[in-house]
Amino acid sequence: MINRSEKYFGAGQQANAASFPTTLSTEQEAILEAIKTSLQNTEGPNPFGYDASGRTRVAQLTTLLDGKVLGEDDTLLFETAGTGTATFGSNKVNMAVTAGQYLVRQSTRFNPYFSGKAQTIEETFENFQNETDVIKRVGYFSSNAVAPYNTNLDGVYIESDGVNSTYKLLVLNNDSAKLELDWTLWDNYAAISGYNWANFTVTSIDFLWLGGAVLRMFLKVGNQFILAHTFNYAGTDIGTFMLSPNQPVRYEIRSVGAGVGSMQYICCQVATEGSFDESGKTKAIFNQSSRTTNSTATTYALKGIRKLSTFRDIASQILECGVVNTAQNETGLVLLLRNPTLSAPLTWAPNGTIDEGTATTQTVTNNGYVVAAFPSFVQGSSNVMKENFLSFLSGKLDNTMDEYILAYKPATSNQSVHGIINFKNF
Repeated sequence: MINRSEKYFGAGQQANAASFPTTLSTEQEAILEAIKTSLQNTEGPNPFGYDASGRTRVAQLTTLLDGKVLGEDDTLLFETAGTGTATFGSNKVNMAVTAGQYLVRQSTRFNPYFSGKAQTIEETFENFQNETDVIKRVGYFSSNAVAPYNTNLDGVYIESDGVNSTYKLLVLNNDSAKLELDWTLWDNYAAISGYNWANFTVTSIDFLWLGGAVLRMFLKVGNQFILAHTFNYAGTDIGTFMLSPNQPVRYEIRSVGAGVGSMQYICCQVATEGSFDESGKTKAIFNQSSRTTNSTATTYALKGIRKLSTFRDIASQILECGVVNTAQNETGLVLLLRNPTLSAPLTWAPNGTIDEGTATTQTVTNNGYVVAAFPSFVQGSSNVMKENFLSFLSGKLDNTMDEYILAYKPATSNQSVHGIINFKNF
């Protein structure tokens, strides 16, 4: 005999056997099925109202990356590289390829993951339907640093496989597939089997990397996020399911043979859940010797910082920077510049996870992008760098790392100064 109370409400939650009927009408069966579905969708540990750690999801997320593009493409936070064609318009980027071409769009920074806290990645896109001999990928992953950037894949992504006319969810650890699952085998395929991938699409992936506990993929259908698949990894294999939990957001499209196709990047965000301020390991670099800054018409380079390619997945954030003058009451303008043009390269030397640049006679001939500017008598730039996406060190797909240069423009002549940069590794 079937214990119908256990069937509908789960073991340990049985109704009194004497009061619960063993035979139900079709209408009663339908009502109880509806109740069971409602309970699973609103109170279980897996719906969108709960994060990957099983905590109740609330509005308090710490945004690590905001990927909207309004009015023009954002070339500071994203790089688009390859042989295909990228075109900005209507606040989205069309990524198109013809025979043999490819195009990769990737955030210029790897996002930090915090142990024990769910990492959430939401992405929107269009035209993700299968196109003959075209591969499309959207996710949170990285690759090798040599064109066409298609090996050493690490992270998670969904794939429109135009070769086999299907869709997949993949989780890879440095090219080793920990999960490669056709969508017909996803947990909730029945609820999404009729989905039109050509339309505006919203996906959400969250995971716990600590121990490789769990990874979930949601698809927005109608008025709710459908939990399309849950990947419970812990206890199933050796090692973590991705080599690094710190990854960039990435969209890519590749022609296989004569394939012709396109897809549209629209928006994305990465957030860590359940915390506002995160701790890391701080470190400082500074000018051991003072730099003579004689001319008020000149901007002098003091210190430089950039990522080492071997630690590209380490999230490094500039916290503050400043200048100490060897004389009292001397002032000037302190600048933090991203990829400026200098009169000559700095002398660079590895220092832990970063490259430290030291100036001797170098001056700034073009400011590049001015990340921060403040008077020298104000200590640091914490207020400018706090909650600033550009405070994180960044780099390109080919591992060319962006250079952040601390510079000084004196207000009076014949000054000598020391530059200071404080940063944090996550």
